[in-house]
Amino acid sequence: MIIGGVQGHIIRHLTINKGLNDNTWNLIWTAYEGTTVSTYNIYRGTSSSNLAFVNGVSGNNTSFTDSNAPVSGTLYYQVEVVTGGCNPTARTEAYTSSKSNIAQAGNTNISSDTAPRFTIVPNPNAGSCKIISQEAGTLTITNVIGQVVYTNTGQQEYDIQGLTSGIYIVQMNYPNKVTHLKMVVE
Repeated sequence: MIIGGVQGHIIRHLTINKGLNDNTWNLIWTAYEGTTVSTYNIYRGTSSSNLAFVNGVSGNNTSFTDSNAPVSGTLYYQVEVVTGGCNPTARTEAYTSSKSNIAQAGNTNISSDTAPRFTIVPNPNAGSCKIISQEAGTLTITNVIGQVVYTNTGQQEYDIQGLTSGIYIVQMNYPNKVTHLKMVVE
């Protein structure tokens, strides 16, 4: 960034990734360059124009874990560097802080587990099988060219019969999750 014709000092980039819990977000940023950093201030809000101070971390850090974030909704974060002052020669006032980009973190409230909530027995099979689900949902079976060959709703156990040889995608839609498994008919 050029400030008053002189190279200024900035935090170049803030990124966010999901933590292990629903209310945890990990913030990572590039280090401020050009002067000693005393503190990085962390700001969070529910809109990019309404950010509030959350915490401060030592100037030796370039990451922060927010483990008390609201669980629902979209969140916005920004990091501010606090320095002893940077005084470019073309400016008369000293800069004592600089802010990063504003990064967005979206909570989806959708389960993050990747394990399927249903099983296909047997798989592979000879054209007939049982699909057993942990909860009622909507079952859709499609062939490899995307044609729906079977659909049913509201059960936990399905008896499937008469499928021809091939590979099928079995999809279960639940109220807050969609899972898929591959099924082979020999």
